[in-house]
Amino acid sequence: MNAARFMFLLALIVSPTTRAAIDLHTPTDTQVYIAIDVRQAFDSEFFRDNLLDPARDLLAQLPGVNETLKELRLDPFKDVDRLVLASPGTQGNDRGLVVAYGRFDVDKFKTRVERLKKDNDDSVTLHEVPLGGGVKHAVYEVAIPGMESGAFVALKDGKTLLVSPGKDYVVDALKAARLKTKPTLKNKEMQTLIESLEAAKQVLTVALPGSALTAVDDLVPGGGAALKGIAAIGGGATFGKELRFDLAITCHSEENAMEIRSKLDKGVKLATAALALLGEEKKELSLLFELVKSIRTIGKGKAVGVSARVTAETLQDLFGKGG
Repeated sequence: MNAARFMFLLALIVSPTTRAAIDLHTPTDTQVYIAIDVRQAFDSEFFRDNLLDPARDLLAQLPGVNETLKELRLDPFKDVDRLVLASPGTQGNDRGLVVAYGRFDVDKFKTRVERLKKDNDDSVTLHEVPLGGGVKHAVYEVAIPGMESGAFVALKDGKTLLVSPGKDYVVDALKAARLKTKPTLKNKEMQTLIESLEAAKQVLTVALPGSALTAVDDLVPGGGAALKGIAAIGGGATFGKELRFDLAITCHSEENAMEIRSKLDKGVKLATAALALLGEEKKELSLLFELVKSIRTIGKGKAVGVSARVTAETLQDLFGKGG
Protein backbone atom coordinates (compact mmCIF):
# COMPACT_ATOMS: atom_id res chain seq x y z
CA MET A 1 0.00 0.00 0.00
CA ASN A 2 1.20 3.51 -0.78
CA ALA A 3 2.28 4.99 2.57
CA ALA A 4 0.61 8.34 1.89
CA ARG A 5 -2.67 6.61 1.02
CA PHE A 6 -2.45 4.51 4.19
CA MET A 7 -1.88 7.55 6.40
CA PHE A 8 -4.78 9.36 4.72
CA LEU A 9 -7.21 6.52 5.43
CA LEU A 10 -5.84 6.09 8.94
CA ALA A 11 -6.36 9.78 9.69
CA LEU A 12 -9.97 9.58 8.53
CA ILE A 13 -10.66 6.69 10.90
CA VAL A 14 -8.66 7.71 13.97
CA SER A 15 -8.95 11.50 14.01
CA PRO A 16 -11.47 12.70 11.42
CA THR A 17 -11.48 16.45 10.86
CA THR A 18 -14.08 16.50 8.10
CA ARG A 19 -17.38 14.63 8.01
CA ALA A 20 -20.10 14.17 5.44
CA ALA A 21 -23.75 13.75 6.34
CA ILE A 22 -24.79 10.14 6.67
CA ASP A 23 -27.27 8.90 4.06
CA LEU A 24 -30.81 9.87 5.05
CA HIS A 25 -32.14 6.32 4.60
CA THR A 26 -29.47 4.52 6.65
CA PRO A 27 -31.09 2.06 9.12
CA THR A 28 -30.37 2.79 12.78
CA ASP A 29 -29.01 -0.74 13.35
CA THR A 30 -26.34 -0.46 10.63
CA GLN A 31 -23.06 -2.22 11.42
CA VAL A 32 -21.74 -2.78 7.91
CA TYR A 33 -21.84 0.08 5.40
CA ILE A 34 -20.79 0.05 1.75
CA ALA A 35 -21.29 3.00 -0.62
CA ILE A 36 -20.46 2.86 -4.32
CA ASP A 37 -20.18 5.89 -6.59
CA VAL A 38 -21.48 3.94 -9.57
CA ARG A 39 -21.39 6.88 -11.93
CA GLN A 40 -17.74 7.65 -11.22
CA ALA A 41 -16.87 3.98 -11.68
CA PHE A 42 -18.90 3.44 -14.86
CA ASP A 43 -17.61 6.64 -16.46
CA SER A 44 -13.97 5.76 -15.80
CA GLU A 45 -11.75 4.76 -18.71
CA PHE A 46 -10.74 1.61 -16.82
CA PHE A 47 -14.33 0.38 -16.53
CA ARG A 48 -15.31 1.29 -20.09
CA ASP A 49 -12.27 -0.44 -21.58
CA ASN A 50 -12.19 -3.56 -19.40
CA LEU A 51 -15.44 -4.21 -17.55
CA LEU A 52 -18.42 -2.73 -19.41
CA ASP A 53 -18.80 -5.47 -22.06
CA PRO A 54 -18.33 -8.37 -19.60
CA ALA A 55 -20.83 -6.73 -17.23
CA ARG A 56 -23.41 -6.39 -20.01
CA ASP A 57 -22.80 -10.01 -21.06
CA LEU A 58 -23.30 -11.18 -17.48
CA LEU A 59 -26.54 -9.23 -17.21
CA ALA A 60 -27.79 -10.74 -20.46
CA GLN A 61 -27.31 -14.25 -19.06
CA LEU A 62 -29.71 -13.66 -16.17
CA PRO A 63 -33.16 -15.05 -17.09
CA GLY A 64 -35.73 -12.33 -17.76
CA VAL A 65 -33.57 -9.47 -16.49
CA ASN A 66 -33.04 -7.71 -19.83
CA GLU A 67 -36.75 -7.94 -20.66
CA THR A 68 -37.67 -6.47 -17.28
CA LEU A 69 -35.14 -3.64 -17.62
CA LYS A 70 -36.47 -2.78 -21.08
CA GLU A 71 -40.04 -2.71 -19.80
CA LEU A 72 -38.99 -0.41 -16.95
CA ARG A 73 -36.91 1.66 -19.39
CA LEU A 74 -33.93 1.27 -17.06
CA ASP A 75 -30.30 0.96 -18.13
CA PRO A 76 -28.27 0.22 -14.97
CA PHE A 77 -25.07 1.42 -16.67
CA LYS A 78 -26.56 4.82 -17.52
CA ASP A 79 -29.40 5.45 -15.08
CA VAL A 80 -27.87 4.45 -11.72
CA ASP A 81 -25.48 6.91 -10.05
CA ARG A 82 -24.89 5.67 -6.52
CA LEU A 83 -25.56 2.61 -4.36
CA VAL A 84 -25.62 2.37 -0.57
CA LEU A 85 -25.72 -1.02 1.16
CA ALA A 86 -26.35 -1.07 4.91
CA SER A 87 -26.58 -4.16 7.09
CA PRO A 88 -26.80 -4.92 10.82
CA GLY A 89 -24.12 -7.57 10.29
CA THR A 90 -26.26 -10.35 11.76
CA GLN A 91 -26.90 -13.73 10.20
CA GLY A 92 -30.61 -13.09 9.65
CA ASN A 93 -31.63 -13.22 5.99
CA ASP A 94 -34.30 -10.52 6.21
CA ARG A 95 -32.18 -7.62 7.42
CA GLY A 96 -30.46 -4.74 5.64
CA LEU A 97 -31.23 -2.14 3.01
CA VAL A 98 -30.01 -1.17 -0.46
CA VAL A 99 -30.54 2.40 -1.66
CA ALA A 100 -30.07 3.20 -5.35
CA TYR A 101 -29.88 6.77 -6.62
CA GLY A 102 -30.38 7.63 -10.27
CA ARG A 103 -33.21 8.11 -12.72
CA PHE A 104 -36.23 5.80 -12.46
CA ASP A 105 -39.48 5.95 -14.41
CA VAL A 106 -42.17 5.70 -11.73
CA ASP A 107 -44.96 5.31 -14.30
CA LYS A 108 -43.17 2.38 -15.96
CA PHE A 109 -42.95 0.58 -12.62
CA LYS A 110 -46.67 1.09 -12.03
CA THR A 111 -47.51 -0.06 -15.55
CA ARG A 112 -45.52 -3.26 -15.08
CA VAL A 113 -47.34 -4.09 -11.84
CA GLU A 114 -50.72 -3.48 -13.48
CA ARG A 115 -49.76 -5.73 -16.40
CA LEU A 116 -48.73 -8.53 -14.05
CA LYS A 117 -52.05 -8.20 -12.23
CA LYS A 118 -53.98 -8.59 -15.48
CA ASP A 119 -51.89 -11.63 -16.37
CA ASN A 120 -52.64 -13.15 -12.93
CA ASP A 121 -48.90 -13.17 -12.28
CA ASP A 122 -48.28 -13.30 -8.53
CA SER A 123 -44.54 -12.60 -8.76
CA VAL A 124 -45.22 -9.02 -7.64
CA THR A 125 -47.58 -8.03 -4.82
CA LEU A 126 -48.54 -4.43 -4.09
CA HIS A 127 -48.67 -3.19 -0.48
CA GLU A 128 -50.01 0.28 0.35
CA VAL A 129 -48.15 1.07 3.58
CA PRO A 130 -49.05 3.96 5.93
CA LEU A 131 -46.29 6.49 6.61
CA GLY A 132 -48.23 8.60 9.10
CA GLY A 133 -50.45 11.64 8.74
CA GLY A 134 -52.77 9.77 6.41
CA VAL A 135 -50.01 9.33 3.83
CA LYS A 136 -49.57 5.96 2.12
CA HIS A 137 -46.84 4.71 -0.19
CA ALA A 138 -46.59 1.77 -2.59
CA VAL A 139 -44.20 -1.03 -1.63
CA TYR A 140 -43.81 -3.95 -4.03
CA GLU A 141 -43.10 -7.47 -2.78
CA VAL A 142 -41.13 -9.20 -5.52
CA ALA A 143 -40.70 -12.97 -5.69
CA ILE A 144 -37.18 -14.13 -6.57
CA PRO A 145 -37.02 -17.37 -8.60
CA GLY A 146 -35.32 -20.20 -6.73
CA MET A 147 -35.49 -18.48 -3.34
CA GLU A 148 -37.92 -18.99 -0.45
CA SER A 149 -38.19 -15.28 0.30
CA GLY A 150 -38.27 -12.32 -2.05
CA ALA A 151 -37.52 -8.63 -1.75
CA PHE A 152 -39.49 -5.50 -0.95
CA VAL A 153 -39.03 -2.61 -3.37
CA ALA A 154 -40.21 0.99 -3.24
CA LEU A 155 -39.64 4.04 -5.40
CA LYS A 156 -39.46 6.97 -3.03
CA ASP A 157 -39.52 9.17 -6.11
CA GLY A 158 -38.01 9.22 -9.59
CA LYS A 159 -34.51 9.46 -8.13
CA THR A 160 -34.46 6.98 -5.23
CA LEU A 161 -35.09 3.22 -5.18
CA LEU A 162 -35.22 1.24 -1.91
CA VAL A 163 -34.75 -2.54 -1.73
CA SER A 164 -34.67 -4.89 1.25
CA PRO A 165 -35.48 -8.50 2.16
CA GLY A 166 -37.36 -7.03 5.13
CA LYS A 167 -40.46 -4.90 4.60
CA ASP A 168 -39.84 -2.93 7.80
CA TYR A 169 -36.51 -1.61 6.48
CA VAL A 170 -38.16 -0.14 3.40
CA VAL A 171 -41.03 1.36 5.38
CA ASP A 172 -38.67 2.88 7.97
CA ALA A 173 -36.56 4.42 5.18
CA LEU A 174 -39.65 5.95 3.57
CA LYS A 175 -40.74 7.40 6.92
CA ALA A 176 -37.28 8.82 7.61
CA ALA A 177 -37.14 10.43 4.17
CA ARG A 178 -40.60 11.94 4.62
CA LEU A 179 -39.63 13.48 7.97
CA LYS A 180 -36.17 14.48 6.64
CA THR A 181 -34.57 13.56 9.95
CA LYS A 182 -30.85 12.79 10.14
CA PRO A 183 -30.34 9.12 11.09
CA THR A 184 -28.92 8.45 14.54
CA LEU A 185 -27.28 5.05 14.57
CA LYS A 186 -27.37 2.87 17.67
CA ASN A 187 -23.63 2.37 17.24
CA LYS A 188 -22.11 5.86 17.62
CA GLU A 189 -18.68 4.53 16.66
CA MET A 190 -20.15 3.35 13.38
CA GLN A 191 -21.82 6.69 12.67
CA THR A 192 -18.56 8.58 13.18
CA LEU A 193 -16.70 6.10 10.97
CA ILE A 194 -19.22 6.39 8.12
CA GLU A 195 -19.37 10.18 8.24
CA SER A 196 -15.58 10.53 8.21
CA LEU A 197 -15.01 8.05 5.36
CA GLU A 198 -17.84 9.48 3.23
CA ALA A 199 -16.04 12.82 3.31
CA ALA A 200 -13.27 11.26 1.18
CA LYS A 201 -15.71 10.76 -1.73
CA GLN A 202 -14.17 7.53 -3.04
CA VAL A 203 -15.58 5.28 -5.75
CA LEU A 204 -16.08 2.64 -3.07
CA THR A 205 -16.43 3.32 0.65
CA VAL A 206 -16.37 0.52 3.22
CA ALA A 207 -16.99 1.13 6.93
CA LEU A 208 -16.96 -1.65 9.49
CA PRO A 209 -16.46 -1.40 13.28
CA GLY A 210 -14.49 -4.20 14.88
CA SER A 211 -17.51 -5.20 16.97
CA ALA A 212 -19.33 -6.29 13.81
CA LEU A 213 -16.71 -8.99 13.19
CA THR A 214 -17.89 -11.08 16.13
CA ALA A 215 -20.55 -12.53 13.82
CA VAL A 216 -17.87 -14.17 11.66
CA ASP A 217 -15.75 -15.69 14.43
CA ASP A 218 -16.81 -19.19 13.40
CA LEU A 219 -15.80 -18.56 9.80
CA VAL A 220 -12.18 -17.85 10.72
CA PRO A 221 -10.74 -20.95 12.41
CA GLY A 222 -8.31 -19.87 15.10
CA GLY A 223 -8.82 -16.22 14.21
CA GLY A 224 -11.61 -15.27 16.59
CA ALA A 225 -9.26 -13.81 19.20
CA ALA A 226 -7.40 -11.81 16.56
CA LEU A 227 -10.63 -10.38 15.16
CA LYS A 228 -11.60 -9.14 18.62
CA GLY A 229 -8.48 -7.01 18.57
CA ILE A 230 -9.81 -4.92 15.66
CA ALA A 231 -11.36 -1.56 16.54
CA ALA A 232 -12.46 -0.47 13.06
CA ILE A 233 -11.94 -1.04 9.35
CA GLY A 234 -12.27 1.65 6.72
CA GLY A 235 -11.24 2.18 3.14
CA GLY A 236 -12.38 1.81 -0.40
CA ALA A 237 -11.44 1.57 -4.05
CA THR A 238 -10.15 3.92 -6.71
CA PHE A 239 -10.13 3.70 -10.51
CA GLY A 240 -7.13 4.85 -12.53
CA LYS A 241 -5.03 2.85 -14.95
CA GLU A 242 -5.81 -0.04 -12.61
CA LEU A 243 -8.40 -0.90 -9.99
CA ARG A 244 -6.99 -0.42 -6.47
CA PHE A 245 -8.41 -1.49 -3.12
CA ASP A 246 -7.07 0.07 0.08
CA LEU A 247 -8.08 -0.65 3.68
CA ALA A 248 -6.84 0.72 6.98
CA ILE A 249 -7.42 -1.51 10.02
CA THR A 250 -7.11 0.06 13.47
CA CYS A 251 -6.57 -2.23 16.45
CA HIS A 252 -6.90 -1.91 20.21
CA SER A 253 -3.16 -2.43 20.76
CA GLU A 254 0.11 -2.75 18.86
CA GLU A 255 0.15 -6.45 19.77
CA ASN A 256 -3.27 -6.86 18.13
CA ALA A 257 -1.98 -5.10 15.01
CA MET A 258 1.07 -7.36 14.80
CA GLU A 259 -1.12 -10.45 15.13
CA ILE A 260 -3.57 -9.25 12.47
CA ARG A 261 -0.76 -8.47 10.04
CA SER A 262 0.87 -11.84 10.69
CA LYS A 263 -2.37 -13.73 10.04
CA LEU A 264 -3.04 -11.69 6.90
CA ASP A 265 0.43 -12.41 5.51
CA LYS A 266 0.09 -16.13 6.22
CA GLY A 267 -3.41 -16.22 4.77
CA VAL A 268 -2.30 -14.48 1.58
CA LYS A 269 0.57 -16.95 1.10
CA LEU A 270 -1.71 -19.95 1.58
CA ALA A 271 -4.43 -18.53 -0.68
CA THR A 272 -1.91 -17.63 -3.38
CA ALA A 273 -0.49 -21.15 -3.37
CA ALA A 274 -3.94 -22.78 -3.47
CA LEU A 275 -5.24 -20.52 -6.24
CA ALA A 276 -2.08 -21.05 -8.28
CA LEU A 277 -2.84 -24.77 -8.35
CA LEU A 278 -6.57 -24.39 -8.97
CA GLY A 279 -6.07 -21.66 -11.55
CA GLU A 280 -4.36 -24.09 -13.90
CA GLU A 281 -7.65 -25.96 -14.24
CA LYS A 282 -10.14 -23.09 -13.90
CA LYS A 283 -9.40 -19.91 -15.80
CA GLU A 284 -12.17 -18.02 -13.99
CA LEU A 285 -10.06 -18.22 -10.81
CA SER A 286 -7.19 -16.38 -12.46
CA LEU A 287 -8.63 -12.97 -11.59
CA LEU A 288 -8.94 -13.93 -7.93
CA PHE A 289 -5.39 -15.32 -8.05
CA GLU A 290 -3.99 -12.07 -9.44
CA LEU A 291 -5.93 -10.06 -6.87
CA VAL A 292 -4.73 -12.17 -3.92
CA LYS A 293 -1.17 -12.22 -5.27
CA SER A 294 -1.16 -8.42 -5.36
CA ILE A 295 -2.13 -8.01 -1.68
CA ARG A 296 0.38 -6.03 0.34
CA THR A 297 0.33 -5.09 4.03
CA ILE A 298 1.96 -2.29 5.96
CA GLY A 299 2.04 -1.67 9.71
CA LYS A 300 2.31 1.39 11.90
CA GLY A 301 1.64 1.26 15.64
CA LYS A 302 -1.92 0.05 16.23
CA ALA A 303 -2.80 0.14 12.53
CA VAL A 304 -2.46 -2.21 9.57
CA GLY A 305 -2.85 -1.21 5.95
CA VAL A 306 -3.94 -3.65 3.25
CA SER A 307 -3.93 -3.01 -0.49
CA ALA A 308 -4.69 -5.01 -3.62
CA ARG A 309 -4.95 -4.20 -7.30
CA VAL A 310 -6.27 -5.52 -10.59
CA THR A 311 -4.55 -4.39 -13.79
CA ALA A 312 -6.13 -3.86 -17.18
CA GLU A 313 -3.82 -6.55 -18.60
CA THR A 314 -5.23 -9.12 -16.15
CA LEU A 315 -8.80 -8.36 -17.21
CA GLN A 316 -7.90 -8.41 -20.90
CA ASP A 317 -6.35 -11.87 -20.49
CA LEU A 318 -9.37 -13.12 -18.54
CA PHE A 319 -11.97 -11.89 -21.03
CA GLY A 320 -9.94 -12.75 -24.11
CA LYS A 321 -9.33 -9.19 -25.29
CA GLY A 322 -6.31 -8.13 -27.23
CA GLY A 323 -3.59 -6.12 -25.56
